[in-house]
Amino acid sequence: MFGGDTLYELCSFLQLAELERKGGIALHISPFTQIRDVGASLNRARFTMLTINTDELFMGYPSMFELVWDLKGMAENNAAFNRPAHLSRDIMLAASAMYKELYAMVSNLSKYD
Repeated sequence: MFGGDTLYELCSFLQLAELERKGGIALHISPFTQIRDVGASLNRARFTMLTINTDELFMGYPSMFELVWDLKGMAENNAAFNRPAHLSRDIMLAASAMYKELYAMVSNLSKYD
């Protein structure tokens, strides 16, 4: 399961682009569970001697659009109730330009290495 600071870059670029274009931000990525909350929930369910492992995987994408395509393929959609229904094209293009500018070196990695 995704957790913690997953998709931090995507979230920050969408927020920066929307703040620049509209003057405010909306929730476009669902919040992820923190590892301490998972442990606390299992503890409340009377599980004892908990061991929770985490792995950090870093994936590079040529642009933000390939990342969004993979997320849709995994059925990872925004589940927030009060989210906006659509994201405008100019905000997507601005966020994509920021993503390319700051993560171009990481994006040269192959997804299958």
